Amino acid sequence: RGRPPRPHAATRKEREETAARVRELGSSPSIASTGRAKPIFEEPFDRLDDNRWKASGDGSWKALGNSVAQTAVIPGGARLRLASPVPPDFEAVLRFKLTGGNPYRSVGLAFDVSPSLENLVYLSGAKGDPKLQVSYRKDATNYYPAEAKQSRKIELGVPIELTVRVSGPNVEALVDGQPGVAYKLPARSAGALELVTFPATVEFDHIEIRPMSAAYQPGDPVSRE
Repeated sequence: RGRPPRPHAATRKEREETAARVRELGSSPSIASTGRAKPIFEEPFDRLDDNRWKASGDGSWKALGNSVAQTAVIPGGARLRLASPVPPDFEAVLRFKLTGGNPYRSVGLAFDVSPSLENLVYLSGAKGDPKLQVSYRKDATNYYPAEAKQSRKIELGVPIELTVRVSGPNVEALVDGQPGVAYKLPARSAGALELVTFPATVEFDHIEIRPMSAAYQPGDPVSRE
């Protein structure tokens, strides 16, 4: 890979514009000079930390040293629930490799998880219908809106980066930094964040979560900081 270009020295006008932008975003120290918030949670998955994650379902979880694998193909799927809360508006960047499963081979990120509601963004490597999908569950019924689906090739064993951006009812999903699906959710609620496999085997490599910047606009490129 080539070396990134050296950043240029900011002009006085640019410094003034940056200062104005920071004032517009507020005085929170979590807002970086780029207008993108710093992570409030980061997990390298060098081990499965029971203080951070609570497993549910009949999954078989194994630490591999630089990733955590779910190795069981279970009809009901398996999940890891983040023990700490996340802000209502957030950006999560999840890196993983889909390694197998049948028939759906779905891996994703659920949020607002409660007994009555769940919003979910996932990638499916199902044979015949691989896709990126935003779905939701309300009162025990699952919904898969056609307008929240994008057909997409998903290969086994290939690293994938799934970015989920949530701002109010709006959710945006990107794959490997490229725009995928944008959708307006019918409902939000306070709830947990979970990593979801259904039925799929997967290696989770990394996740970071940050508050959504006030400067966010759908379609913003993913920062490679």
